[in-house]
Amino acid sequence: IPELPWQTSDIASGMLRPQRLLLVVSACCLSSAGVQAADGFQRYGDGECISPGLLQVRGKTRRDVSHGECRAVCDNDECIGYTYSPCERICLIHGDPNRLPEMPEPDRWAISNGGGVIDHSSGRCGSACFVRMSPCPAGQIESNGARIPYPGMKFSTSRNETCPFPYKGSLHLQCGLSGVEVSEGDRCLRPCVRGNFSNGQFEVQYEPAFHGEESVGWCPKGTLGNMTVVCIDGQVKYVRGVCGSNCAAGSLQSGSTAVHYSGMVHEAVDVLPCPSGYVGQVKIGCLNAIVMPLSGECRQTCARGTIDTMASGLGGPKVAGIATHISMTHLSGRLAVCSSPDDMLIGSIAVFCVDGTVTPEYSQGYCKRHCPAGQMETGAKAVSYGKMPHGGNITLMCNNGFTGMMKVTCSDGAVSVVEGSCRETCLAGTITSNGVTISHPALSESQNLTLQCPLATHTGTLLAVCDDGLVKNEGGFCGKNCSGGVQESNGAFLEYSGLQHGSIRNFSCPYPYGSYLTIRCY
Repeated sequence: IPELPWQTSDIASGMLRPQRLLLVVSACCLSSAGVQAADGFQRYGDGECISPGLLQVRGKTRRDVSHGECRAVCDNDECIGYTYSPCERICLIHGDPNRLPEMPEPDRWAISNGGGVIDHSSGRCGSACFVRMSPCPAGQIESNGARIPYPGMKFSTSRNETCPFPYKGSLHLQCGLSGVEVSEGDRCLRPCVRGNFSNGQFEVQYEPAFHGEESVGWCPKGTLGNMTVVCIDGQVKYVRGVCGSNCAAGSLQSGSTAVHYSGMVHEAVDVLPCPSGYVGQVKIGCLNAIVMPLSGECRQTCARGTIDTMASGLGGPKVAGIATHISMTHLSGRLAVCSSPDDMLIGSIAVFCVDGTVTPEYSQGYCKRHCPAGQMETGAKAVSYGKMPHGGNITLMCNNGFTGMMKVTCSDGAVSVVEGSCRETCLAGTITSNGVTISHPALSESQNLTLQCPLATHTGTLLAVCDDGLVKNEGGFCGKNCSGGVQESNGAFLEYSGLQHGSIRNFSCPYPYGSYLTIRCY
């Protein structure tokens, strides 16, 4: 194999002599994993150098080149790396073919199209991808409209650069395979220039602001307030505040009345007392020429007056009347005094005031009625009485021909007997028992008398008792006596005499019979 200049340098740097190179290449045909990168290069992986578009990286290729020769050709600022296949001895120099320097024996190199950046390797056996660890020269990089200068950097080193005024933030720069790169997510943050912001109703002009800072925009003439915006990377966003017009004097409805207010400035708050005859207060607020209630309400008081009432039930007559109450505030209650034109009502009822309306609450009590004149009992027993006050008691004496008295009471229009009664006396008359009528004299109430049954025909007594004009037999019986007769016994005929009811007597048997018979009258 003829000697080449870079082979001589390889030998000087410790590489194997050409005649032994075939042994090394033969070993590499088994795997490219053992191929190591020299100083200034970094082994990227097995297989060809691949771009982000999954294309082989563009450059110039040549066959029958040693690894040292391939690396030596890539040792310049325009070469970004190379792919070397030790078995086929193919060298692919990656970079812009138009900018790569003069190649040794240029007619033996062919242009290879593909991607322009080394992103990864194909991972295939038989070749290896190497990248040149070139330093990054000084320059500047653009970020969000800002241009940031940086000094020269060694390969794989990094540094932070502050974004220029009026931008904010910093960039983390790193010298890598593709030159100086910005860490993902880093960005110079733009300021916000003077401008206008609208909330859909009002437009305000705000002053310039740096990223992250707030700017206040005053509301236009004729309105009050301001709106605050914050600058976020060149764009403003609403933070707080509103614009609004003042409110003219006027009135608004609260409950069952109207409250009047004076002129108010935008966003002002006021507390208004309710007008005379009402209780409470109303909190109002002005927002952009509109007055609205915030809390509170006016409720009407109840003036002194009367309400109609009707007492009924419990057996007494219905009585229409009124209940007189004093003035009351909203949601308060009082006792209203009952009365009627005929002076038949007494007592009081509970009434409550709800926003000017008085309503009775009968669960707390009701008007009571006096009792009009009337009578107790009916017919001959009827006893008259005059008007009685509710809760009053009187004693009524019974009429002639009756005994006793009645104590009566009046309760809510109804008269009832507390104790006693009128009982009628009994006139002379007769009482009957077992078909026998017996005369009795006049008897007073509850008086009793024993009456003898007629001895000729009956035996016994009766207990006659006078019960409210009626004589009743409360005990005894008139038993009928038995007449004499003949009783047959064992062929003998015994004659016996008459017997009184309930008596027993022994009669001797006629001759020639012996013994006796017992005869009972019942």
